[in-house]
Amino acid sequence: MPLSRIYTRLTLSLCIGFFSLGCFAQFNLEAGYSYAYQGSMSLQSIIHKYETLNYQTNDLSDAMSMHGIDISGIFHWNDWSAGAYWTYRRNRNSAKYWSMDGQSELEERLTYMDQTIGLAAQANFGPLAIGNRTGLNSYRLKFSGNTEEPERNIKLPAGINTQVYISYTLPGQGLVRFLIRPYIQLNLYEFQLDEVQIALDMPVDELSFENYRQGMIGISLIFANGEPRVD
Repeated sequence: MPLSRIYTRLTLSLCIGFFSLGCFAQFNLEAGYSYAYQGSMSLQSIIHKYETLNYQTNDLSDAMSMHGIDISGIFHWNDWSAGAYWTYRRNRNSAKYWSMDGQSELEERLTYMDQTIGLAAQANFGPLAIGNRTGLNSYRLKFSGNTEEPERNIKLPAGINTQVYISYTLPGQGLVRFLIRPYIQLNLYEFQLDEVQIALDMPVDELSFENYRQGMIGISLIFANGEPRVD
């Protein structure tokens, strides 16, 4: 059975378990903006080689930051909290270049997309909380635009990632709380970078068989309803 199907079933089972315990805990919804910077010089180097070979630019590989949304449902039991979450981040870079005949200006766009669904647990110390998130991650690159090349969708192998975060709740927010949540995220799986290069039809002598593990650092700005339960 595929890893994604196993993890999805496990996540659904645990979510049902959380909801069955809802009468003993307070439930809160959290949603907000998430920023991440990809610590990926290896992947950036491949994108740079690809655009240098094809477009003589470096605009696609310049920025490795991503922006998106962070949504979670959390149950609070005194000093502990647990629940499920979903994050989606993306970024689009573009590069302009001239066609082979030199008659028209074309544009190549590269979109990075990162998505995770999983489970979270945290320990609460008043307004401060320290937590961990573990989820099923998917990462995709999409090359598109009015180019002479066909659109390319590169879906990298899915796997488990983990995130460690510190969350701070600003005081005096009443029924709506505002949280600041810096984090570090690391994939627990690896894949070979030549999978990306082969999908981009790069020359054989340019292939890199280096193992790649995705990592990010970032911050989320979250709105949550209600106050955490304290007995």
